[in-house]
Amino acid sequence: MLEQFGLKKKHILVISIAALIVIAFLIRLPFMGHESGDFVRFLLPWYTHLQENGFAAFSATFADYNFPYLFILWVLSALHLPPLESIKVVSFIFEVAIAVAIYLILRHFRPKGSIPIIGAIGALFLPTVVMNSSVWAQCDAIYVAFVLFSFYAALKDRRIAMWLLWGVAIAFKLQAIFFLPVLIYLWLTSKKSRIYDPLLALIPFVLGLLPPLLAGQPIDSVLSVYVVQGVTYPHLSANAASIFGLYPFGPAGFIPVGRLVAIAAVGSLLVFALLKMKMDRQKSALLAFATVSVLLLPFLLPQMHERYFYLAEIFSLLLACLSVRMVWVAAAIQFASAITYLVEFLNDVALPIGLPILSLIMGAALVGLALYFVKYHSTVKFKS
Repeated sequence: MLEQFGLKKKHILVISIAALIVIAFLIRLPFMGHESGDFVRFLLPWYTHLQENGFAAFSATFADYNFPYLFILWVLSALHLPPLESIKVVSFIFEVAIAVAIYLILRHFRPKGSIPIIGAIGALFLPTVVMNSSVWAQCDAIYVAFVLFSFYAALKDRRIAMWLLWGVAIAFKLQAIFFLPVLIYLWLTSKKSRIYDPLLALIPFVLGLLPPLLAGQPIDSVLSVYVVQGVTYPHLSANAASIFGLYPFGPAGFIPVGRLVAIAAVGSLLVFALLKMKMDRQKSALLAFATVSVLLLPFLLPQMHERYFYLAEIFSLLLACLSVRMVWVAAAIQFASAITYLVEFLNDVALPIGLPILSLIMGAALVGLALYFVKYHSTVKFKS
């Protein structure tokens, strides 16, 4: 019908995509006024402190987030924008960036067809993506977007951009480290790699530390942000469907053991990839490896929050768009995570499905994903 008005197919496509983005925003609109516990306890006091003290607020520690995000809050406060709505809109902008990155990644694997558009738009409507920003007022979309662009740079063999983009991601959130095994694999196997390449990630990270340093905050305080985060939450699982979701309030002595197990597991995964992973020209094995990595670490590490599966949710969506075998894995990860997000609505009422059950579902997804990776993307032979 639109073609009768002289619009070409590409124009219709652009209009359709824009309309879907608007619809995605409208879905979030009813939640824009919702003040989550995290917003009330943390984000709003930080925003208020920045609004009252300006740039001088960075002269002392007042938050346990790293400084690039706090700098965004400072800009919003300096513009006198309403804190709740502006924080959520910033996250939505980066959700759109996630959709763009997904489109580019899927277009790398599927140069023709509608799969890239379906995957990109689909990400905007994932329940956890919607709830993360519009309900919780969280900013996980920022670091996830930069991780995805880093992965796209890896697919295109742009090693400098790959490390720089990941450096931006980890400057925003430490959870970007779940993607590090992929970068290490490429660093060790690429002929273009240089021994100093990982240092490139320090450039955006160090630049992100400049505001507090310029404001006069001591460097030891500036560098301690992620260390403080690691000891803030004492429970084995902070409502995350991880292996510790089976026993979330177990003894604190499990924490160092869990970390060692997680490091050993991801180290074994990396060694396996170095020895057995077979890489085709499109690097589909790299996507499977990345998906295993970003799910394995938050599943095995203690002190994880439900939001820390964000990368796994997005990478499993990418994999499901390319392989029908992985649709159930993506659905299982999304289901387990989405149920844990409901705690924000339940006001201390128990989840409709217990955390141990959700942890078992997430574990089943991890096993299925690992078997898929080994069977279809490695040189390991299976008996017929």
